[in-house]
Amino acid sequence: MLKRCAVLLPALIFVVGCTSNEWKAWVGPINNGKNVPVAQPDQLPRASLEAATRVDSLGSQILASNKDITIRPVFRTIGVTELTIFHQGSQQLFISEGLVNKCKTDGELTAVLCAELGKMVSESQAIGVRQDDAEPPFAPQVGSDVVGAGGNGDPSMTRQAERALWQQSQPRKQSGAFISAPNPAELSRNFLNKAGYNPDELIRVGPLLRQAEANPNYEKQLSGSKNAGP
Repeated sequence: MLKRCAVLLPALIFVVGCTSNEWKAWVGPINNGKNVPVAQPDQLPRASLEAATRVDSLGSQILASNKDITIRPVFRTIGVTELTIFHQGSQQLFISEGLVNKCKTDGELTAVLCAELGKMVSESQAIGVRQDDAEPPFAPQVGSDVVGAGGNGDPSMTRQAERALWQQSQPRKQSGAFISAPNPAELSRNFLNKAGYNPDELIRVGPLLRQAEANPNYEKQLSGSKNAGP
């Protein structure tokens, strides 16, 4: 028995030691070739009810205020104190409880969520979209319309006007050519504005976002990336 423990203990220390301090409390399936725990979304450390509810509520508010966003991700909170925020495809947006708690106001937290959502929408808009088929990634304001398509008068007429206004701002390209991705920062500001917050909140949360970007471990663990490091 002692001999078996002597063999297993060094291996366990190696596996756990290659992750962040809080990740040491959880060991999931092993990523082939790297001996690194790979997380599954349902196995992530649970956040407090308060933090998770706050994120879900503000995430729902963002989507409800921006009906033209073509993706509808689930907002998920990870119960760790480290600052991180990332997404998987267009279906899920992850944010740590540590980052949630660093946001002193709902405006700051909404700005952080909109920053990541802007990246998600930009990526989804860039995939296989042709100039002829392009739809605005957001609804530009037309006249007194401040709530997007359908919020003022005939929805179809409003939508046509919004599409025309957006296309005027886009460089014309040869029919069938792929368009470049919309600017994530511009998308984020628009989402935040429509959610009822000052877009300048994005400036105030800039330092938090930079700290979160410097901590990619959880994103790598969740995706099972072969490049996941210590």
